[in-house]
Amino acid sequence: MSKPVKIFSKLDDIDFTSCVLSIGNFDGVHIAHQALLKKLLTKKKEYKSPSVVVSFEPHPVEFFTKKKIRLFSSKYMASQLTKIGIDYLILLKFDQELASLSAKDFLEKKLQILRPKAIVVGTDFCFGNMALGTADTLKAWSLSNGVDCYIFPDVYLGNSKVSSSRIRNCYEKNKLKELEDLLGRPATELKNIK
Repeated sequence: MSKPVKIFSKLDDIDFTSCVLSIGNFDGVHIAHQALLKKLLTKKKEYKSPSVVVSFEPHPVEFFTKKKIRLFSSKYMASQLTKIGIDYLILLKFDQELASLSAKDFLEKKLQILRPKAIVVGTDFCFGNMALGTADTLKAWSLSNGVDCYIFPDVYLGNSKVSSSRIRNCYEKNKLKELEDLLGRPATELKNIK
């Protein structure tokens, strides 16, 4: 059994000498998230550094639209990260201040605090004001700062990309078998949907 993931709400609550890092919403911690996080754990071994996931509360889309889109709670996310073996979860408060940061400021004022040796994100990763920062922006910053950046390829089930949006769609249409396949867990876990 893995040690429970340690949860923090501020970047400066932790003082890492180094870490390996992933950033995202991780709603449902579906099979694509699981594959990406396994890659993060290979980086953890390679760099002998703790694994850190940075996520946001509320979900950025919820902040901007005032509509609930997150299916699973942060507590459920933490339980899934524990099962995978992630060391730390940082749940940043997504507010106007964070939303206003440029991509450059997010990297220099937020991300750099963690002293990442490696960062693993998905192809659709975006950050910064108006989501102008992309996976390619992150890769360029990482290269100039000596950080190993791995852009994890999309994962497909059938002919469609695995995503939290697809999971929400399956849930709304009561497609339980596909939902189980996407989550990599039995439908009994659907009781954890908020």
